[in-house]
Amino acid sequence: MKNKIYLLAPHSFLDVITNSSSELFIGDNTKSIDFIKEVLQSFLNSVGMIDGKIEQIYNIMTVEFIDEHNVDDCIESMLNYDHIPYHLNLESYEEPNYNSIKDFAKWRHSRELYRNNWKERNFQKLKDALIGKIMIKSNDDNSIPSDLFDIIEYRLLTNSERIHLG
Repeated sequence: MKNKIYLLAPHSFLDVITNSSSELFIGDNTKSIDFIKEVLQSFLNSVGMIDGKIEQIYNIMTVEFIDEHNVDDCIESMLNYDHIPYHLNLESYEEPNYNSIKDFAKWRHSRELYRNNWKERNFQKLKDALIGKIMIKSNDDNSIPSDLFDIIEYRLLTNSERIHLG
C-alpha cells in the first residue's frame, strides 16, 4: 500500500488552528430550567448529531440555577480563565507581572496568592450577583455546538454573559 500525501492550501493561518473550548453562560432566570432544557434539546435534535446519534442535553451541558451549593464552582470557573464581570464594580484585578518576577514557580505562587486574596475580598459581591441566575456550562471540550451559542446567549437567557473557558 502506498502512502498518500495531501497538500492543503490554507486560506489563512486560522485554517490550521484547532480550538478545543468549553463555555459557561450566565444569565437572568426569566425562563424555567425545564423550558430551557426542552428548547435546547429540540435544537440538539436538529443540529446535535454526534456519531450518527442525537446527543442528549445532560451529556453535553449542565443547566442549573446558581445557588449556595454551586456558586463557588461558578466563581472558580470564571477566575480560572481570568473572566471578571467588570460591570459589578469590583476592585480591579491585576495579576502579578511575570516579567517582574522572572521565575515561573515564584510567579505562579504569587499569582495564586493574589487570586485567592482578591476572591476573598470580592466573594460576597460576586456571590450576591450570581445567586439566582441560570448557569449553562459545557460538560466537556467543544460539547455545546457553536450553533447554540447565540440561541443560549440572546434568546434563552437575558442579561447574559458567555465566558470562554479555554
